[in-house]
Amino acid sequence: ESFVRAKNWVKELQRQASPNIVIALAGNKADLANKRALDFQSETVKRAIQM
Repeated sequence: ESFVRAKNWVKELQRQASPNIVIALAGNKADLANKRALDFQSETVKRAIQM
């Protein structure tokens, strides 16, 4: 869900902002690795990163 929201947020920024906008996305919660829903190497994560 977070990746979908982030992707939609990026698309909205690209639609409304100047063409030269720089976008940075950062996340945290490394302290909850045992509760991680997706492994960092998963295809879903890889696709989300390639927004």
